[in-house]
Amino acid sequence: MANVAAHVAHPEFESVLAKLALDDNSRVRQAAHQAAVRRRDTRHSSTLGRQHEDRINLVLDDIASRFGTKGRDAVKRAAEQIANTFARELYHEVVKLLSPVAVSADRIRTQVLDPNVSPDALAEEAARMERRVTQLRGVLDAMRAYTAQPVLSYKPEALRDLFRKRPAIRRVGGGVRTDYLVRAAQAAGVSPANF
Repeated sequence: MANVAAHVAHPEFESVLAKLALDDNSRVRQAAHQAAVRRRDTRHSSTLGRQHEDRINLVLDDIASRFGTKGRDAVKRAAEQIANTFARELYHEVVKLLSPVAVSADRIRTQVLDPNVSPDALAEEAARMERRVTQLRGVLDAMRAYTAQPVLSYKPEALRDLFRKRPAIRRVGGGVRTDYLVRAAQAAGVSPANF
């Protein structure tokens, strides 16, 4: 019953799990606990999924308001293709990294059962496995960094060069100079008369 409750979102199972958590049988209590954890995690992931979906729909709605439904649909198709490509590449990279770890685990299992294998050989294989796990963590961290929101960084600009190179910046509102623009030009060592 507890295993079924883990997969069914119906609220009636909450009271059933509460009763099973008090059962005399330790396996029933353990199954009830695991089911409760799984139900909680499923609710949490569903909530996160809805939040992501809502955020994406807001962006698509903004695109639709500016470029129409054809633009929205084109952007959505392109984004889905990019996401599918990324998922395939991610799968390939993870499998490529996990395969050697699995081989090391198999070797360790075989070596542990063999009485003729020295502790040094086991330690060497464990160290190899540790290096592979470290590499896997590095790749996963890089994937997380790749999907993170970019942080804005500001690049210092020489205002003198900016005023000299950009005539469009020199005029504001049809040639009317504003105080902040004049002060910025003077701070850069450019005479306001030059713009």
